[in-house]
Amino acid sequence: MSSERNKWIEAVGKLITLTQERKLPWRSYSSEGYLSLSGRVDVVYQADYNGKTLRLYESKSRSEGMFPGHGEWETEAVLELVDSNGLSVWTFPHTDATEHLVAAVKYQVAGVGEFLEELLTV
Repeated sequence: MSSERNKWIEAVGKLITLTQERKLPWRSYSSEGYLSLSGRVDVVYQADYNGKTLRLYESKSRSEGMFPGHGEWETEAVLELVDSNGLSVWTFPHTDATEHLVAAVKYQVAGVGEFLEELLTV
């Protein structure tokens, strides 16, 4: 099982590297009309790699608190392969690497690297 888990961590690590090197461009979409069975989704990211479409998002749900509706928000990154109709055909097992991928994708989509480069060369 450990070797299987390592394979998924390595695969997501490769996606992080490709994202950081700008070899895997991601696009952001409004989550309007997007339903996650596990919680609320604000933004959905998609990228194409070797004929496959990847979808990445953060599913936010509220933990049970002492009073209904007063629990803490918990966030989990979800990485999926989707078909040409946008339907999920595979969900990657969750690892901490998936959380790091979300950070790399947000950085890329927001254009933070370009902004810093432009700002610091003025």
